[in-house]
Amino acid sequence: MNRIIIIGNGFDLAHNLKTGYKDFINDYWAVVEEQVYGRYWQWLDQHYGGSKHIPENYKDNFVCIEKECGKTETNKVCFSYNENSPFGKLCTLINEYNSVPNTSVTVHLKFKNRFFERISRQCSLINWVDIENEYYNALKELLQERNPQKQSESIRTLNKEFDDVKRLLEEYLTKVTKNTEISIHQSIQEAFSSFVEFDEIATCKQTAFVDSIFSEMFYSGDDIDFRHDKENDPQYNLCMTKEEEQMLFIKKHINKKSFKEKYFIPSTLILNFNYTNTAEKLYASDNPNEIINKSNTVLSY
Repeated sequence: MNRIIIIGNGFDLAHNLKTGYKDFINDYWAVVEEQVYGRYWQWLDQHYGGSKHIPENYKDNFVCIEKECGKTETNKVCFSYNENSPFGKLCTLINEYNSVPNTSVTVHLKFKNRFFERISRQCSLINWVDIENEYYNALKELLQERNPQKQSESIRTLNKEFDDVKRLLEEYLTKVTKNTEISIHQSIQEAFSSFVEFDEIATCKQTAFVDSIFSEMFYSGDDIDFRHDKENDPQYNLCMTKEEEQMLFIKKHINKKSFKEKYFIPSTLILNFNYTNTAEKLYASDNPNEIINKSNTVLSY
């Protein structure tokens, strides 16, 4: 291995894959809004305005939106949100619906998964969220509970809710990767397939890299070129050690394409922090690369 490529979410975003946590949360709320509000009523409101309409109750593993008869003092969504946030439009719709004086029904938005509520609110406030970090912070907060039984129950609940969010995320990523056409970026392709440049190698590893080249030359019988070069070039007389002689030979031949094609082909270690196999599919399928997937689940598509 002579090259390491570290891949994060920016890699997928560069390939038009909306795989960020914000994209995931936005998509969930867009689906809920469509289910609750309905495309027909959205169209009417956008073109003609007028009163809001919420035709049906909605329920899934994360939230429920219910109509109840009568008006109450708590008939509005009782937490802060940004109107441009993932669930801002839906909350605004509910507030406007509940504010109509002659409406005899109150609509309530309730979270069934408190961890999903946490990441939705966080995404609403700062337009970004790190789900793993939010889980870690939530876990630290629960560890402050001094009652062992309550602490254990709370952590068990958090872990179940976190697992449910992970499953929902996997479903979303599967949908995105299947429905998005991706293609190779030439600049990224070059990062994977371009020859190894000697000055890119850490100084402390350059000698080991040169040794590996000479070992390969010895086993293939190509070291005869080195011996011939050494006998005919007086520059080698200035070298004090074997390592200096080998380094001189490499520097003399490093700009020759045929030499690079033999000894400077990259052997790449890919550290993939994404949940997709975009890199493997587009850039590494025909190359002798090692891939380490740092996420628990990698989707194939």
